[in-house]
Amino acid sequence: MTSVIQRHMTDVQQLYNYHSSNHILDQQFNKDTMNILRSNNTPLIHIMLQSSGLPMQTVNLLCTAFVLIQNGLNIHGRIGNYTNYETSEMQLKVLAGDFYSAKYYKVLADANLIKDIQLFAKSIQQMNEAKMNRHFAKVNAIDINTYIMWLEQIHASLACNLVEEYALEKHLWHQICLNVFLAQALINEQKNILHSYTGIISFKLLLLYEAMKPTTYEQFISEVATSDQIDELYLKFNIDQSVNLYINEYLNVALEQIEQLQTKYLKDELKKYILLIQTENTL
Repeated sequence: MTSVIQRHMTDVQQLYNYHSSNHILDQQFNKDTMNILRSNNTPLIHIMLQSSGLPMQTVNLLCTAFVLIQNGLNIHGRIGNYTNYETSEMQLKVLAGDFYSAKYYKVLADANLIKDIQLFAKSIQQMNEAKMNRHFAKVNAIDINTYIMWLEQIHASLACNLVEEYALEKHLWHQICLNVFLAQALINEQKNILHSYTGIISFKLLLLYEAMKPTTYEQFISEVATSDQIDELYLKFNIDQSVNLYINEYLNVALEQIEQLQTKYLKDELKKYILLIQTENTL
């Protein structure tokens, strides 16, 4: 990150560490706060809110609440299939997700940001409804566009609602945030995806299903039953390359919108941020 963004993120990092501190959870979950901020695109939200003319204290508080709720929901999203011996780990993830998610309310309430509490609650509802739709979906019953719509709702609802409430150039900022969050969602999914099919679909799995064109759903399930099978199929059908094409397309659209912003400083900072995402994705 650039020195300007880094300085602002240091302020948000300190606030996040203060509000998220818990002795037990700090031992169990990632406390690389700067990585948490980056992977949730908090720098992008900070730049957008800062450009709206809000006081810096309010910008930092909104970003702190933003990353608390995003991280809480992300932890919930990592709850998978557990055996009886792993039940305590699942319960801890549920509690951790609830803990971080609830903290956003205190941050906003203490600052009397009542309107924003309502905005966050509305966004959480949108995100969770899309998560439930995805959770129960079958890979043979949806298409790419439907999955992308769910990704938008899960990962970009809060950002886009903040844009609608605060951004000065709403249309441009909506497209910038939407496309950057979609790209980041696919990058994060690539890193966290399970290398076997457990019943919950992913973007890679959906691309694979469309590439394979299996005769029946049962045939597909049998061919992706193990990690070795699915890795071989991803390689055979160039699925990683296909995902990266989507990621690059979303980032290119964001760059096109950034060029239309009025302020050169914003353009420069945002282009550096997009470059950072692109660089991290190639590592």
